[in-house]
Amino acid sequence: VLKAEQDYDRRSFYYFMSRINKSDDLLTAKSKKLKKKYRSFMENLPLYYELDDFFIVHAGFDFSKKKPFKDEASILNIRGFKYDPIKAKGKTIIYGHDPTYFDKIEKRIKKRKKKIPLDNGCVYNKAHKYYDFHRLRRLCCFNLDTYGLVYQENIENENHIVITR
Repeated sequence: VLKAEQDYDRRSFYYFMSRINKSDDLLTAKSKKLKKKYRSFMENLPLYYELDDFFIVHAGFDFSKKKPFKDEASILNIRGFKYDPIKAKGKTIIYGHDPTYFDKIEKRIKKRKKKIPLDNGCVYNKAHKYYDFHRLRRLCCFNLDTYGLVYQENIENENHIVITR
């Protein structure tokens, strides 16, 4: 969002926020710029979290780079990255950014894979040209202690149901 605001003209940025991200409530009414509190929040977010057994990151790491933990572009945008057990210090990487079918997420968690995707494309609630939206539409949360998966179906035009596994 910060980069989009910087790169786009005001009209394009407003379109990006209102139509694509459906988050125009983050913008000021008059100037259509990010409200200060949201800008400050986003500017102060860490690029990733490192825990004893996990890395939690938006998109992933490009382990082909000399300093993968400094490569902001990859951390925010990479897709299909390869796991490097040495550089990852043997830790499991929890990541999103790339919509992944729910059955694949469940399998990776069950098998305790070192790369666990959590992006199930929760925004997709109707037919899409690339994805089978029936296998998407969930907001996923992963319990690091129990390896449990909690998810919420997209509730637009549906009943509100929470399912825990």
